Amino acid sequence: MRWVAAGRAGGVLVLAAVLGLTGCAEGSGVDAMTAPSPEDLVGRWVTGVAYDAPDVPFLLIAEDGTWTGSDGCNGAQGEWSIDQEGALTVSAGPSTLIACDGVALPMIFSEAAMASLDGGRLRLFDDEGATVVKLARSTSDEAPSASPDPAGE
Repeated sequence: MRWVAAGRAGGVLVLAAVLGLTGCAEGSGVDAMTAPSPEDLVGRWVTGVAYDAPDVPFLLIAEDGTWTGSDGCNGAQGEWSIDQEGALTVSAGPSTLIACDGVALPMIFSEAAMASLDGGRLRLFDDEGATVVKLARSTSDEAPSASPDPAGE
């Protein structure tokens, strides 16, 4: 009987250790990442995925606490701030609602609760800590176009 009790206690300890190690695994959420400073967020961010939309979806996060963005068809803008733990406060103004095959980056950004940097990529999280999008910094100073018009029209 004593051996069974020790076995159960040992099993509980092993289970606790396994669960503890699982919690430390890569990609386990916001805690495993670096909370970005406001300066880290400044710049143009894109998904790096091609969409069948007039423009490439992007977020342009400005140093003055404003942002603009596009889902590839609709533009939006607002204000943003981030605290030391990575908690985001984002507001958004009105936007058009043209059907679009892009990704709704302005809506995703305005609804994000947290941000982190993961190997140079910006990750946005919902209020439950789930990753909603990973973004890469864009080197372009202009809103990139997915399908440039060679005629300039």
